[in-house]
Amino acid sequence: TDVAIRRRVPLTDAASDFSRSIIYYLRRGAEARTAVTHALRMANQDAPVILFGHSLGGVAAVDLVSDPGWKAEGVRLDLLVTAGSQSPWLYLLGGLAHLAPDGAGTLPVPWLNFWDERDLLSFCGERVFAGRGDRIIDQEVQSGEPFPGSHSAYFANPDVFRAIGTRLNLG
Repeated sequence: TDVAIRRRVPLTDAASDFSRSIIYYLRRGAEARTAVTHALRMANQDAPVILFGHSLGGVAAVDLVSDPGWKAEGVRLDLLVTAGSQSPWLYLLGGLAHLAPDGAGTLPVPWLNFWDERDLLSFCGERVFAGRGDRIIDQEVQSGEPFPGSHSAYFANPDVFRAIGTRLNLG
């Protein structure tokens, strides 16, 4: 407690930034998912279509593809990719829009989930989502960066892009 009291302002600031993003998504998630669906419709259908969501964007992506009405949208998607996503954690808390541990729902597309043990906001999904989709693969990457830098280091890590290419049989 004494350490927390001395660091109260920076701890509150850090928690506020994270909480602000989550609250924004909870209030406007449907709008975000509509925008992503529109972007997917505009994607070149002659190439693999990948939905890549980072952090809370990964939560939005999982919410989108697990929506029972989403398949009716007629949107092609070859691979869901998340990096530094809190989807598995929020699933266990009952915080996803369409999937809950005690409810129905599936993940109808292959899912590649990147996590880094140094990224304290990334979570593994294979075991958490067991039975919700048979094509979920967790891929650990090691940025070597301390947190919070590790949370955005996925974009500079060539292993991430090699793994995506391998998963799509491109490399």
